[in-house]
Amino acid sequence: MDEPPTIPGAPPKTRTPFAAPFALDALARTGHPEAAVERLGPLWGGMLDAGATTFREEFHEPGAGRYEMYGRPFGKSLCHAWAAGPARLLPEIVCGIRPTGPGWSTFALEPHLGPLDRTGAVVPAPGGDIGVVVTRDRLRVDIPAGHTLVHGGRAYRGPRSLTIELP
Repeated sequence: MDEPPTIPGAPPKTRTPFAAPFALDALARTGHPEAAVERLGPLWGGMLDAGATTFREEFHEPGAGRYEMYGRPFGKSLCHAWAAGPARLLPEIVCGIRPTGPGWSTFALEPHLGPLDRTGAVVPAPGGDIGVVVTRDRLRVDIPAGHTLVHGGRAYRGPRSLTIELP
């Protein structure tokens, strides 16, 4: 995979995924969601290219041992919770789904498809799953009971399924 473009003031390259989601989230929240997604691909994509089926403790380095880390031959965790940043980042950045009230009581949608034509996500919430499908021209969302979507200056209370045409 090609390296993403350098952004002035970007943090130095790291071997572990711990801090990367925080940096990518900050990048997206400061008006650069496409750059955040573009950087996400080479980082976690390298894990996939190396055959990962779980989130590993360390980003893949060509030529590095599969299990070696910290100078120990079997020091690397192959299923590491702090490496699961894409599980939160992709729905939040690409689908644009984010909580605006406690327990997702209210939430907003502001998708950034970038080069994608379609995407979707399911976010578990206390009242049930919030399901989102986004295309270039429409947004479909399943709003569970006890939750409210705030979009375009309007509030849509659940339970309901809603389709919004995008400009």
